[in-house]
Amino acid sequence: MGDTLHTLHDDPKDMELDVCGVGLTEITENEMALLAWNYPYLKLLSFRGNLLTTLPHNISHLDNLEMLDLYENMLTELPEGLWGLGHLRVLDLRDNKLTSIPAGIKHLRMLEDLHVGDNSLVALPDEIGELLALKFLSANHNQLQTIPANLARLPLLNTIFLGENPITHIPGGLVEQFPYMVRYNMQPRQAQPTLLQRLFGGTGLAE
Repeated sequence: MGDTLHTLHDDPKDMELDVCGVGLTEITENEMALLAWNYPYLKLLSFRGNLLTTLPHNISHLDNLEMLDLYENMLTELPEGLWGLGHLRVLDLRDNKLTSIPAGIKHLRMLEDLHVGDNSLVALPDEIGELLALKFLSANHNQLQTIPANLARLPLLNTIFLGENPITHIPGGLVEQFPYMVRYNMQPRQAQPTLLQRLFGGTGLAE
């Protein structure tokens, strides 16, 4: 992967790095350390459209990262180091092979947008209810039967998408709080915003 990174960027002040669709199957600890060293100001990192099954734990060394795009990979697990990204605002995990989201997600205190659609999630952790900065949650196309009731206590949350899940129960507090914003059961797929639209305030509905 190191050669790929060097061919894409050669300015250490770059804040965006796009490593999309290049067939990556893994990123080693050494490669992640090299990335963090070479791009100390990195804010937006995209590995979309690769074949990654996991990430190295030292991804936490990307101290300034605000947006991480892992859409359309083969992730089956998430490393503990991911929860050390204290400035992360947008996390896109759509279209992977995840069956659960670890409780450690509660440490992403600045997270505003969370995209976990098109996985195999059977539940969302209650700890999502501790993400006080969260504004947008998309969990379409999973195997969810219910969602955490404490989402209703998040002060900034204004949009939830739950289309095409076998949901049997929506906690009452969410129904009252978001009568026009909770989407569930067999809603059609929506147009996808780009990462930059999500980060910089563009409109559009997320899947």
